[in-house]
Amino acid sequence: VDQMSKFYTFVSEGAADAKIDIKREFTSCSSIFTPLIRARSSEVVHGKFLSPKDLYWHDPTGCSETTEEFVLVKNRMFPRRMLCSTYPNLCEFFTEACGVPKVPTTADYVEMLLRLSKVALPSQVAHQVFRVFVRWATDIHSVSDKNDLVYVKDSLQKLETTILPTLVDKWVSLHPSFGLVCWSDDDELKQHFQNCIDVDFIQFGTLSSEDKQILYGRVAALMKSLGIPALSKVVHREAIFYGTADNREKATLLCGLLPYMQRYIYKTHRDAYINFQQNEIMKLSNLQIIVVEKLFHKYMLKGHESSSKKRFKCHCLLQ
Repeated sequence: VDQMSKFYTFVSEGAADAKIDIKREFTSCSSIFTPLIRARSSEVVHGKFLSPKDLYWHDPTGCSETTEEFVLVKNRMFPRRMLCSTYPNLCEFFTEACGVPKVPTTADYVEMLLRLSKVALPSQVAHQVFRVFVRWATDIHSVSDKNDLVYVKDSLQKLETTILPTLVDKWVSLHPSFGLVCWSDDDELKQHFQNCIDVDFIQFGTLSSEDKQILYGRVAALMKSLGIPALSKVVHREAIFYGTADNREKATLLCGLLPYMQRYIYKTHRDAYINFQQNEIMKLSNLQIIVVEKLFHKYMLKGHESSSKKRFKCHCLLQ
């Protein structure tokens, strides 16, 4: 590594006066040496020559270093793609003159997580996966990165891309064979379904208060775009009732109140009212009022047979 560092330093010093296009020369072939294992710069190590597009200068999420640590424990070797620790004084040369990306691409992170999932349990690296999701949530929704969002979404649909850590300590993807995969935005609801066999909850490890804010904000929006629903969005309440009674009095009362309720919503929540008019008005016209002697509800997963074992007493229920 010392020898290669001296070589690249020599090239960088002459790059300004060189008549050849350094970037074109470096990008046209595999010419950047990267060691297979972390070692002292004075040691002789095995390595591989890679092109700039296969490398990056620094990984701000720390996922690259974590992956490397677990790979070493498994006594495996692969080219170290992050250059900052190998050539700490040559950032400008590699990123500006040679065209090495400053941070990993979206595809790099998918590959990184896939490699990590092969050498570590979800419980060991769940928070590391969260850091990558935070990075994606920050960058992936910019206008220039729409293709990156599509790439991640398509990758997660594949059976082999098992990079999502779950509560039961297994890796999953969004392939239909894994069943429903969601994230928990309601701890109480999660208690009712965490032992169901046809649903997996994404588990990002123990999060700080700041991390939880990010989860419920940017990361939640990212997961929605990727097709990972929040638990509360895939759960509905199903009525359990006993006995029926005369509904005329309550039906008359409610029907008399509806126009005033609509007027109130129109004045105070106009956007919600307009959305309701466009999407839900037919449901209101088909509204049926049923009066029963005893009413309970249980939680059900939409499109699945799983339900909460416990039922809850209630006085009214909109279903």
